[in-house]
Amino acid sequence: MTPPAHRTARRLIAVTVYVLAVAATLMAVAALVWAGSTLVEHTWEHAAHHAR
Repeated sequence: MTPPAHRTARRLIAVTVYVLAVAATLMAVAALVWAGSTLVEHTWEHAAHHAR
């Protein structure tokens, strides 16, 4: 049987890994959204410049 302290430590490690994974996912999504909006902005400016 696993001692309670080991169980608590394992749970703490699992929660830490989960939180880090969620944070990394949110950062990746934010980076993709930023890159996408930047691409749209550049494309818009390019189209506006050539429409003149």
